[in-house]
Amino acid sequence: MKKFRRMQLHKKVYFITTRLARRLPFVPNKYVNSILLGIIARGAQRHRGQLTICGFVFLSNHYHLMLVTKGDPAFLPDFMNWVNGEIAKFVKKLLGLSHEKIWEKPYNDITLLDSETALRKFVYMLANPVAANFVERAAEWYGCGTFQGSLESYTFRAKYIRPSKVVSLPSRRLKKRRLAELVASLKLVDSAMCECRIDPLAWIQCFPNSGLDKVATKRQILQELTRIEAEHAARRRRHGINIPRRKDLELRNPHAAHTPKRNGRQVFCMSSDTSLRVAFIEQYDLFCRKCSEAYQAWRRGDFSVPFPPGAFIPPNLPRASIVNLPI
Repeated sequence: MKKFRRMQLHKKVYFITTRLARRLPFVPNKYVNSILLGIIARGAQRHRGQLTICGFVFLSNHYHLMLVTKGDPAFLPDFMNWVNGEIAKFVKKLLGLSHEKIWEKPYNDITLLDSETALRKFVYMLANPVAANFVERAAEWYGCGTFQGSLESYTFRAKYIRPSKVVSLPSRRLKKRRLAELVASLKLVDSAMCECRIDPLAWIQCFPNSGLDKVATKRQILQELTRIEAEHAARRRRHGINIPRRKDLELRNPHAAHTPKRNGRQVFCMSSDTSLRVAFIEQYDLFCRKCSEAYQAWRRGDFSVPFPPGAFIPPNLPRASIVNLPI
C-alpha cells in the first residue's frame, strides 16, 4: 500500500484503446491523417497543462493513446469524450452515415501502475502496425501516429477541420487523383492551426522511485522494437504473408465491412507487481463507496457530504416534489 501511495503523489499514466463497431475508415493516407491529427491537437489544446501525450497510433478500425495526467484526472472523460465525439462525427460524414453506431464500446482507459508495465504497453503501441502486417518496421508506419524513428520530444501543428467540412466518400476504392483533390481541399478550409506537444517518455515521471534513465530507456525501447520486428518478419516468412503495397492501403475503400473479434473483458489497471495492483483496486473500491455515500446523502438533501476528488459530481437534485396541477 505504501508503494501505491507514493505513486499517487505523482502524475498518472493511462493507456487508452478505442475500437470502431464496424468498417475500416482510418485509411492511412494524408487526407484522413490530417483530420485525425487536427482533432487530437485541438483536444490537447483544450486541456493544455492538464495532460501530456506520450504517443498514439491509428490502425484501420481502432487507435491506441498513451498519456500522462497532471493532478486530478477528473478532466480525462471530458477530453476523451470530446475527441471520440469529433472522430465519430468525422467518420459519419466521411462514410455518409446518420444513425449508425460508431464506437464498439466506450473507450477503455487502463491505469499503468509501474514502469515495467508502462514500458511494455508503450512498445506494444509502437509495434502495432508491425503486428498487423502493414509495415516491416514501426518507424515506417505512414498512418496517423507519432513514432518517427526516434524518441525525442517534438511539437506538431495541424489544422482542426470541423466534421461539417469533411467530404463524404463513395463506397468504392479511392482514385489517386481524387485523394490528391481531397488533400488540396483541406488547405482551403478556414480554420486555426493547433499545436500538440508529444513527449514519448513523459511516463517516466510517474515513477520517480524506479530509477529509470531516459537514455537507457530509449535504448531499451528501440532494442525491444527491433526484436519484435524480427519476430514478426520470421512469422511472415513461415506463413507466406506479404506486406501490402503502400498505395493499396492509402486508396482502400473506407466503407469496407469489418466487425471486431475482440470482445473480451476490459481491465482498468495493469501492473507487473501484484501487490501494487491489489492496492490500486482496494483504493478504487474505497473511491466507489465514497461516491455512493455522497450520492445517497445528496438524495436525502444533505449536500454537506463531499464527493471524492476525481468523481463526476451530479447536478443538485430537486428538493421539492413535482406537483401535478389541475388543468
